[in-house]
Amino acid sequence: MTRLLVLDGPGVAYGAILKRGFQLSTSDGKVVSGVYSFWKTLKGVVARHAPTHVAVAWDAPRSTYERRRWFPGYKQDRPHAPDESIGWQLATIRELVEH
Repeated sequence: MTRLLVLDGPGVAYGAILKRGFQLSTSDGKVVSGVYSFWKTLKGVVARHAPTHVAVAWDAPRSTYERRRWFPGYKQDRPHAPDESIGWQLATIRELVEH
């Protein structure tokens, strides 16, 4: 039987990156806690559900919704990113799942 697992890439990635509690970094100081947490989450979901296929969905490179026009307060109260490592970690996570 074919079992497809579809994962919300940005949702899980941002959750992993912004997770508090521990911080892992490389020997040159790059923060990799989010990459580790994402990978651990993905491996756990795959182990738990044993899919035959896995797809990770990502947002389009441009805005496809007009949420800000419909709801000007969208993300207004969301805390700002804690540091500049978010972009690097997102790129690394995407690279991991694409290979």
